[in-house]
Amino acid sequence: MDNMVLKVEYREVYGKELVYPICAKAHAIARLAGDKTLTPRTIKIAKELGYRVEVGLEEILEEIRREDQKSLEIHNYVPASAFYE
Repeated sequence: MDNMVLKVEYREVYGKELVYPICAKAHAIARLAGDKTLTPRTIKIAKELGYRVEVGLEEILEEIRREDQKSLEIHNYVPASAFYE
């Protein structure tokens, strides 16, 4: 049942790992709890109500892209195609 899925993403903020809602349902659950993030308690209650929590793949891929870009910038990477023009 896909309508019982809460899409979330994990972010580290000031050394704490927080769970941020991505989809409208996850945002609504967070608002019901009076938070912008989903706390472990809120996630536990949502699961008791039959919801499943999934980490959004798009956000994971975007984080990987950002880290790769930072790495390339640090090492002053020049793509090989630049040498063949």
